[in-house]
Amino acid sequence: MVFHSTAFMIFLPIVTIIYWLLPGKGRVAWLLAASCFFYMYAVPWYILIIMTMILLDFYAARWIDASAGRARRTALAVSIFGNAFLLIGFKYTGVIALLFDSTSYEGGHSVLSQWAIPIGLSFHTLQSVAYVVDVYRRKIKPERSLMHFALFVMFYPQMIAGPIERAARMLPQLHKQQVFSQQNMVEGGRLLLWGLFQKLVVADRLALVVDRVYDNPSAFSTLEVWMAAVLFMVQIYCDFSGYSDMARGSARLMGYELSLNFNHPLGAVSLQDFWSRWHITLTDWIRAYLLTPMTRKRIFGTRATGYIVCMFLFSGLWHGSSLTFVVWGLANAGVYLMERRWKAPLQLMPKLLQMVGNLAVVSFLCVLFRAPSLEVAWQVHARLLDGWFQPGGLSLSIERWQGIESDLWLSLALAVMMLALQMVSAARDLSYAELVRLPDRLKSWQRWTLYYAVLTGILLLGVFEERPFLYLQF
Repeated sequence: MVFHSTAFMIFLPIVTIIYWLLPGKGRVAWLLAASCFFYMYAVPWYILIIMTMILLDFYAARWIDASAGRARRTALAVSIFGNAFLLIGFKYTGVIALLFDSTSYEGGHSVLSQWAIPIGLSFHTLQSVAYVVDVYRRKIKPERSLMHFALFVMFYPQMIAGPIERAARMLPQLHKQQVFSQQNMVEGGRLLLWGLFQKLVVADRLALVVDRVYDNPSAFSTLEVWMAAVLFMVQIYCDFSGYSDMARGSARLMGYELSLNFNHPLGAVSLQDFWSRWHITLTDWIRAYLLTPMTRKRIFGTRATGYIVCMFLFSGLWHGSSLTFVVWGLANAGVYLMERRWKAPLQLMPKLLQMVGNLAVVSFLCVLFRAPSLEVAWQVHARLLDGWFQPGGLSLSIERWQGIESDLWLSLALAVMMLALQMVSAARDLSYAELVRLPDRLKSWQRWTLYYAVLTGILLLGVFEERPFLYLQF
């Protein structure tokens, strides 16, 4: 079940209403049951994988807490390798997936159906492993209630594509008796509405234009391919940010606060700034559970280069085993290191120029993220660079957009709107949370006019094809 489906539009109010009608002790059980149904909606047997992970980490954490010395390290290793076995087996090798799918295995890659790999498995793994590591580091005590821990891992708003929550932040909320708040309902509904707008109106409409270029990049001019590269950057942001907002909105309706995952990344002035604003919970996870242990053990000494390469390589591999993700990670590392070297002169540029330049760099790098293969990525990159001084290289031909002309112009207008919103907010140091709360400053009639305008935009301009969220594949 996905957030922009008809099924979810029925599921959400039913779950929320019953949640508030139940007494405190029944709410956790109800949310766990609803989360199980949510996850099993498409492929019921996926629940076996999540339950295996839950039981493994719940008892590993208790084993760690009750042990000392080598026994604690053994329990930690059992948890980490058990989770890694599930993740690698399903996501990277296809070995485990073949047990549940009768299709063939060719050329080192599993030829599986679209349901062969459990959605959101990477998110579950990182969140569950972080809990065990925090218990091992004695930052938190192990959860004594299997039901509460299962809900922590399976909480339906964020169980498929995050944000990746820390146990120290989320478990106390699940134990707390939530009190109904009109403000939470308003903010939750606002996040849901804005997330739906980002997904259906912006991301899915931009996809129509981007897909046309990537299907045959050599047929388009350099200007048009650059346009598609930037539009994809806006598309993937609105797709993932839209999911995150709907996840946070769904949780807020029941009084729970999920972590902010984006903070105007398209208004970043450098790649370093971009990665402090994009998929914030993943970046924080890598820093806390990968880089911190490595630096303490001085694996790469005191030089930052090795740690930066390792961070981006892990990020690439986390997204998938395809060579495009590996090269994407390494390319990000290379640009990141170059920026560190030339940081001072780059900061002398006007801020708007820094933003535009960084958007171009990120869009260029994300060709590897969008392309289905290195061959296609090479074709797109070549087209981005080779037509600047060729006849027609900077042309925009309507004939090449036959059939989706209106989508092209609307997509450009939507992209400009989103980029302007991001850049102005970043330039004014207006956080994403503050931006979402701006309607509270308006008069009642102005606020409701805005809400109805967004809703009307969704109904009139939305692409209702139920395209899956891009990050569900990770």
